[in-house]
Amino acid sequence: MTSTRSIYAHAFQAFGGAALVFCFLVLCQAALQILILALPFLAFDAWSKFCKRSSLHQRDGGVYVWVEWDGTERCSLLHPDAPGGEWDSDGDGGDGGD
Repeated sequence: MTSTRSIYAHAFQAFGGAALVFCFLVLCQAALQILILALPFLAFDAWSKFCKRSSLHQRDGGVYVWVEWDGTERCSLLHPDAPGGEWDSDGDGGDGGD
């Protein structure tokens, strides 16, 4: 008596689990590579935010001053985190957030 299952069904039964594990490992490796590539950018972003926030102070005239990651000094009449400030990220002004 011949089987009604195709050769592909037999192959999937024999190798399907291994193929799924292999695909999972390939996807994990790709995700790890993306993370490794993104890590320097994430670290730089965190470091630049730390530089800005740690150097923020208010001068006697009420002007807020901070130093960017590259050493340039920036100033603003508004607090940079306030709506419309330099670090505001809601799209109504500033540099699009930090």
